[in-house]
Amino acid sequence: MEKHFYYECTRRLCSSLQLETSLKHYFDYVRDSVPLDGLFINVYRKEFNDIQFIAQASETQASTLDIQVSLPEGLAKTLEDPDRPRVRIVNDIDHDPVTSQVAPKVIPGIRSLIILRMSMEDTHLGIVGFYSKSAGTFRPRHADMLAPQMSTFALITALNLRGRNLLLENQALAKQNVSLKR
Repeated sequence: MEKHFYYECTRRLCSSLQLETSLKHYFDYVRDSVPLDGLFINVYRKEFNDIQFIAQASETQASTLDIQVSLPEGLAKTLEDPDRPRVRIVNDIDHDPVTSQVAPKVIPGIRSLIILRMSMEDTHLGIVGFYSKSAGTFRPRHADMLAPQMSTFALITALNLRGRNLLLENQALAKQNVSLKR
């Protein structure tokens, strides 16, 4: 069962070049085994002292996002703690000072979540948040089912962020070309 679940999850995460499409395929499969209302990916941007939400999927929709939520100074320092757990269950969002300040601004009604810290080659990429709109939803077995996909999430997130940077660079080059032709 575990190998089959991992295989099916990985297959769905790698099913599209569009991050939101992959997340929707993944969500539609995982929600049969894990009681979640949705998932999101965000990255901590130390240089801007904010968290940027880059994608989300739920029963009704999936989309890429470009939403930044500023952090109070003290909360930003907690995100830089190298001893933060890689997988964490937060069954009442009010017990997590960072999540309670940030997530409801993008995901209204969020009450509990499983947080998977994505990292690859000693680079912290951000988190995947699997959320429920009910408190007390998640158990350790749910986190155990989701945690093995951390590397796959990290890879597709890194590719998506690289793609976004290339698009920005291409747009800047196109603007330069237009101004040079004048």
